[in-house]
Amino acid sequence: MSFHDKFISDRSKARSHSHFTLNQTAKTTKPHSNPIFISGGLPNPIGFPIDEITVNLTTSPNPRPRFVPAATLFSKPGLVEFPDITENSTRLSQNLKILKFAESLETATNGNGGQLTLERSLQYGEQDGHPQLKKFVTALTKRLHPPKLDEKDWNVIITNGGGDGIHKAVDLLINPGDHVLVEEYCFSPSFDNIKSVGGILVPIKLDYDEGLDVTGLKRILENWDEAKQGPKPRVLYSVPSGQNPYGVSQSLERRKAIYAVLKEHGIVIIEDDPYGALAYESYNKKFTNGNSSKSLNTPEKAHDESVDSEARESDISKADIDHYTSLIAPSYLTIDDVGLVVRIDTFSKVFSPGLRLGWIVSHVNFIEKLSLYTSLSTRAASGVSQLLINNIAHSWGLEGWLRWCLLLRNQYLERRNHLLAQLDKLDQSKITYITPVCGMFVSALVHFDKIASSSFNGVTLPYQSRLVELGIEEGVLIVSGSNMAASEELRQTAKFIRLTFAYEDPDLLDEAIKRLGKAVDRLFEEGEIKQK
Repeated sequence: MSFHDKFISDRSKARSHSHFTLNQTAKTTKPHSNPIFISGGLPNPIGFPIDEITVNLTTSPNPRPRFVPAATLFSKPGLVEFPDITENSTRLSQNLKILKFAESLETATNGNGGQLTLERSLQYGEQDGHPQLKKFVTALTKRLHPPKLDEKDWNVIITNGGGDGIHKAVDLLINPGDHVLVEEYCFSPSFDNIKSVGGILVPIKLDYDEGLDVTGLKRILENWDEAKQGPKPRVLYSVPSGQNPYGVSQSLERRKAIYAVLKEHGIVIIEDDPYGALAYESYNKKFTNGNSSKSLNTPEKAHDESVDSEARESDISKADIDHYTSLIAPSYLTIDDVGLVVRIDTFSKVFSPGLRLGWIVSHVNFIEKLSLYTSLSTRAASGVSQLLINNIAHSWGLEGWLRWCLLLRNQYLERRNHLLAQLDKLDQSKITYITPVCGMFVSALVHFDKIASSSFNGVTLPYQSRLVELGIEEGVLIVSGSNMAASEELRQTAKFIRLTFAYEDPDLLDEAIKRLGKAVDRLFEEGEIKQK
């Protein structure tokens, strides 16, 4: 115990963080001199829609125009009107000029055409986000995930990225000692968030088709013994689209079934959706597995089996956009009629993670409390981040934004197909995979049980750890499924490793999977690992 421990709050002492991409390895592990990165979930820089930023600096204090009243900086009801976000858009490949001041009183008092000025964005901002940006994310939500609630009953708040949204939602809903329903394998920093406020994780089984298992959810809730276990869970945390790590998405039918259970038992869902815009067509290889009796990869259309990642903006038609948006799984907002959804969204995967900007959509009663916590913690999100995204989004319009998302999605789709084609070349008796329909990741199923079939007791952790070490030696960085487990039992028995196709170029993905194949072969050749 250090001198300072007596000053630190119990809440602070209870916090922990162990990112799933970090692995402990034996001292004898010899790292490859040129490793390939298919572990962490870094978005590819092709998804940053800014080629260059030029900043013109002033040489002396520059007074604001007297014709623009200071009151026009703020969105007072009846004073400032913001234009609608239309389906029409300008070209994506344009130069965007950002002004320090509004050019006239008229433009200032009608919201400056939806654009933020430097004067506004570099100033203290509203804690809920600039009204212009809130207008855009509201329009985007209505376009892709129209809430079932009356419009007066829901609202949005701008956050400092998805992680900030998760933290604030967890703070809003979970008390110390609360049991919280979570997916058995998921984004582990969210588990840390839940535990940091005193929440107790209750893992729900996942299947390889659509993720969260309805039967498993019902079984836990219907058999809950409050006398022995305490109060029934009131919160579910889920990544329903592009589930991390499995890459599967819940269908509308699955979501309706899950929502019915949540509504029956009075449970709020934290719907974390960072990957929803990266929705894909099917892959053309048949695959079945022990958790599913159906094929995950039946082609929907012949043209869906390949993608032209070199397609330009001019090649994208409205029909293409409509087809793309039809692939995006609908949010729980679209079926929630009482306000049980706190939806967390982010710009990280389709614009830039470094800008640290996202938003939450929920019932106005929840948004009010989130706004209060924001005023006491982070305050407003970065004005510069809001400026860049807002002004680009307003200049593109909704159609232009979706056109950009589709062009980016095509790049990731090509990488996904490329990685899966390389995995198809490996020994399928040793390693197979779950085909992702959304997101940035592939879960590869390693058949650890075949290494020592006569003595295998279901414990995979020693084999997981050894495979990570062999990957490091062969020069391929992967994520152990054990690192994404919601309980110690699940950590000991994880059957998968997680790979990403997002960051590396296709030629390096080829080499990465060759190296992975060598690591898997070495693991099987080494044979049984004696349990301690």
